[in-house]
Amino acid sequence: MYVLNGSHFLVYDVNPPEETRELSRMGIEGFPGQMFVRGDMAVIFSTLADPIPVKDEPGATYSLKITLLDLTNKPLPQLVREIYLQGYYHTARLVDGFVHVIVSGYLNLPMLDVGAPLAENLEKIERSTLASWIPTLADVAHPQEGGSTRD
Repeated sequence: MYVLNGSHFLVYDVNPPEETRELSRMGIEGFPGQMFVRGDMAVIFSTLADPIPVKDEPGATYSLKITLLDLTNKPLPQLVREIYLQGYYHTARLVDGFVHVIVSGYLNLPMLDVGAPLAENLEKIERSTLASWIPTLADVAHPQEGGSTRD
């Protein structure tokens, strides 16, 4: 049995029920709100208590985290991947082995100055790229042999 309790992910052995015992407890960053478990993989969605600043984007933060765990060894779940997203969790579905997530957020508008002349702000918008308007994510993979990679 898998449980989210506070900021922890817990694995229980419930067979037989009268001998239920905790197999493992793992801290989850932020406030976990929903999870999916399929086979030996768990996907956990959490809202970050302290949003993480986005590199090279003043004022932008990551406020949603998706944690992927390998549950092959139940007493010792392994962190596989962490995905940090701009925006807020709305809902998710697990369909045919794929997780579909709806995240709501705001456009990353160029740093406009409401007191500046319109032409100055239009120039900032024209110099910006489409990529600078779209919310970003940070994807951190945790290979089995240790270490991590970040994209």
